[in-house]
Amino acid sequence: MSRLLAFVATVAAFMLLVMAMEREVPLDELPEAVRATIEQHAGQGEIVEVELEMVDGALVYEAEVMLDGREMEILVSQGGEFLGCETEDDDDDDQR
Repeated sequence: MSRLLAFVATVAAFMLLVMAMEREVPLDELPEAVRATIEQHAGQGEIVEVELEMVDGALVYEAEVMLDGREMEILVSQGGEFLGCETEDDDDDDQR
């Protein structure tokens, strides 16, 4: 019975870790420094969603922004530091 309980606890802990590794965060729940950095780099773009993800062992906010038909992902540390961005064409998948 104790092995079963230990197994269930391990699975539950793993599931919590996976859920924490990538979850959507509403704009109004972001730390102020994170939100300010995302808004600064998004410019006139529409912030579609923000997720909290594990990147190289660190929790990072990833904002998906649409600007002029292009998708841009902005990466921001938990402290609000701009970590970089990637830009992709909205219809890249259609061009294969």
